[in-house]
Amino acid sequence: MEVIMLHLDKMRLAEMNRLPALPGALFRLHNFFDADVETMAQRLVTDKESILLCLAEARTLIHANTPYGGTDRFDAEEAGLPIALLERRLRREYRQHLESNFAASGYAGVIKWPAPSTDIVTDEEAAATFVVSFLSASFRSAASKSREADVATVDLWRFVPPWRRILRRRRLHIADALGCAGWMRFDVWLARRVAPDRHYPHFYTLHQRRRRPLPDETNAIPSPQDDARSREAPSEAQRRFDRLPGLTQDAYILFETYGRSVDEISKRLGIGRRNADRRIRRAIYAIIGWPLPSPVWTLSFELKLRWKRLKRQCRDVLIAFGE
Repeated sequence: MEVIMLHLDKMRLAEMNRLPALPGALFRLHNFFDADVETMAQRLVTDKESILLCLAEARTLIHANTPYGGTDRFDAEEAGLPIALLERRLRREYRQHLESNFAASGYAGVIKWPAPSTDIVTDEEAAATFVVSFLSASFRSAASKSREADVATVDLWRFVPPWRRILRRRRLHIADALGCAGWMRFDVWLARRVAPDRHYPHFYTLHQRRRRPLPDETNAIPSPQDDARSREAPSEAQRRFDRLPGLTQDAYILFETYGRSVDEISKRLGIGRRNADRRIRRAIYAIIGWPLPSPVWTLSFELKLRWKRLKRQCRDVLIAFGE
């Protein structure tokens, strides 16, 4: 009996991951993040019946392939009409939100949105493609390779070759660029509107840098936070930061305030990538008030870490051959 129940739970979980964007997001917020129907209806400026229909459709689709199965999506011309209208309006607002974020980040251009008949996931991909198009050719190639079948399982491999690590670092750079540009999935955008205090999907807040135009760029948008910050009395952290070399301060400001990547910072300041990364790390340590680790200690720590990882990988390879 326990095996049967476990199998049914796995089937329900798989169906929940395949839910359409709007019913799936509302279902997870309602069942796992304690967002009540009335609050969701109020935040989304709609009626409770539309929210209840979305939740009912999600439950129907989750149980569709179980032994006591259900049906497909509700008919958009009959019972599912309120869901279709709400989904259409939220999709339009989601597109406008991404366009305003990209414009504030200094990305000029027009996003090639897919047809309204497609799923909302295609909007996420179109917006991400727009941001990736501003990156270098190597990062665009890494983004195209990320669609290969074995990419999602690379972290499960016992041994990851060096070229895979390089590709992984590039994908992390792409993810950072998307976050700095203000890109987010539809369900995350919806959760921030419905239940901003629930910290969807991690249950805790994450610090996210935002990309902003530099003062010497033509499309620079002044930020009121900068004016307010300049009128504040300098704190002890600010004093420690002011004692740093000017190039180190510039590197940190470009990284944290303007959301630039290490590659962009190194090109703009005319220094190497490792030099830029080291200056950013030095500024972070100075602001926190910690002493900067010596190069000898850093090298020793890196060697110990790599040696442990190599031993673990060799052990896993031997175990794999013995199976």
